[in-house]
Amino acid sequence: MLYVMVQFRVKGGHVQEAERLIRGFIDNIRNNEPGTLAYQSFQFNHDIQEFVHLMCFTGEDADEKHKDSPYIKQFVDTLYPICESEPRFHHLGLVAEK
Repeated sequence: MLYVMVQFRVKGGHVQEAERLIRGFIDNIRNNEPGTLAYQSFQFNHDIQEFVHLMCFTGEDADEKHKDSPYIKQFVDTLYPICESEPRFHHLGLVAEK
């Protein structure tokens, strides 16, 4: 399994646009990526401009399929310009789970 976290902050006035983009993006993942076991988007309660995405892939192939999809290019091209800075990606190692 491959775990990835992405954190980003959108510019003021763009929160609703970001939420709409994220929902559409995750719909595409849900419908096209069986190797993406989980893709979750969270918004900080104390700062609604800040988002974290957590994803779990079956392996490198599923991650590559995700990265190569046409809808990720569209998502990146529309999300990045409304972010305060470039999103930060972190690959995670699982310590424990239930």
